[in-house]
Amino acid sequence: GFGGFEDLESLRSYGRARAALFAALSIFRRRIFCSISWHATRIPSIARQLTRAGTGASANYHSACRGRSRAEFIARLAIALDEADETCLWLEVIKNGGISRCSEMDWLIGESGELRAILFASVNTARLNQQAMS
Repeated sequence: GFGGFEDLESLRSYGRARAALFAALSIFRRRIFCSISWHATRIPSIARQLTRAGTGASANYHSACRGRSRAEFIARLAIALDEADETCLWLEVIKNGGISRCSEMDWLIGESGELRAILFASVNTARLNQQAMS
């Protein structure tokens, strides 16, 4: 099975759409920084890191789906996982550092955690499948 999806392509399409949505939400960082209470010189670098990581997760997921080999698929998926993990980190820094009290922050943190969990499970499954084929 494919986790409730008819086929592998349906699962990939869902993953691509969800990763793209998350990347778009990461870009709209002005909304995240709606109530800044931290030193202003630190904010642009955190915003850049969040945007880079959020869009990197999406871009690498898309790239993994176009992988030319199983090894390339796994490598790109692992990079997407790293970027999703970094996105979680920056969102937690923003929230716990009191940088923003934006109402969407808890949802973004939850969504980034879910995306990270999906990617983690996908990387592990792909690695196990690769070992089984060897």
